[in-house]
Amino acid sequence: MYACDSDGQPLVEVFSVRVHGGEALTGTVSVFDGKRGQIIYNNTPEHPHKPAASSRHRSSGKLPLTGPYRAISADGCVAIVLDLQGRCQNKAAPSPSSSSSSYVSEILVDVYDENTRYDEAITHDDGFVQVRYALLSDAVEAIVEVKLLRPRASGTVRGTVVARTVLGEVVLFDVGETTTSIGTLPLARSVVAVQLTSLLTIEVDLRLDGDETVSGSVACQPKPGTKEVRGLAGGEVEVTVTWLD
Repeated sequence: MYACDSDGQPLVEVFSVRVHGGEALTGTVSVFDGKRGQIIYNNTPEHPHKPAASSRHRSSGKLPLTGPYRAISADGCVAIVLDLQGRCQNKAAPSPSSSSSSYVSEILVDVYDENTRYDEAITHDDGFVQVRYALLSDAVEAIVEVKLLRPRASGTVRGTVVARTVLGEVVLFDVGETTTSIGTLPLARSVVAVQLTSLLTIEVDLRLDGDETVSGSVACQPKPGTKEVRGLAGGEVEVTVTWLD
């Protein structure tokens, strides 16, 4: 198990979950650490997910993650549990017989194993589902908020907001269309684990009222216990990053 003497702590970041040869499946993806269990994908009859029609990330097979709502602690072992139903095809054997109506799998991040890899992006791919994650030895929890500062006529918004670190990207917002004339954008997820030695870059690419483009990026250095507020696109958008301690 890795130990550090800075303001950071060991955390796990799940960048993406990608399904090979399938739509956004029904079911759940959950993460369990020593503190709590969190559902990071939930597409069930009780919580149906309506995919964005023009989503560029959906076309790549990525599931639209909606969590975690708190950073995943790596003080102990972490389990990523996938319980999915629907057509899920093995990319290594793309025949009709290779499809499955049920997929259950568990990825164990064992911090007590001396061979466990820290501070690098890890890809777990069993042919059906690909999970990209990282075990960070010295990281901080960031909460991201994006606000539209000027009201529009129709209030329709589409596009993406992506959080990027040196190890990978996390999709925070990716919809074909939503409605919010002014105020906080309804991000699908807002919590990101960031290495203390890495910049956090928030990339905004939005279409407002059908044809108005608002885009840009801000880069923030992790500073536990602080809040950073930055403007984008001439004051059209405000990005707030809160670094927890």
